[in-house]
Amino acid sequence: MKILYEVRNVLRIILISILCLSACSSDPSPAALQKGVHISLSADSSSVELHLVQPDVLEYLKEDSLSKKEWNGLFAVYRDPKDPELRDLQLPLKGNYLVKDSVIVFLPLEGFERDSGYFARFYSPKTLVKPSDAIAEGNLARKREIVEFNFIR
Repeated sequence: MKILYEVRNVLRIILISILCLSACSSDPSPAALQKGVHISLSADSSSVELHLVQPDVLEYLKEDSLSKKEWNGLFAVYRDPKDPELRDLQLPLKGNYLVKDSVIVFLPLEGFERDSGYFARFYSPKTLVKPSDAIAEGNLARKREIVEFNFIR
């Protein structure tokens, strides 16, 4: 009985320590991270660009070869289905990703169709602080913080 009581106390101390440490985290809030990040269509409307990603994150992405699935888990472009309930069921467009200067660029394989709607999503702005989170399998699916951009070509 005394051992059970001591184990409970140790678990409480561990829990309190974890809560205190997480409260002291220096990570900015998601709203602060989203402040500068934005998505836009390129000048010639042939690609989608993700702007204002931190330089160390861009360097990390340049050096590491991500799979298409990993890129889609970070930044993806979709055809707009017009029915809002179907937006989350869309498959990402096929294309290539480039890290160019201070921008991540998505170039679709088949190009954007004229007068068609699309949307781009940057998943989990917390990846701006911890780039390793961007490629952790399944990690982004749990964090549903999204920067979204809608456009018509």
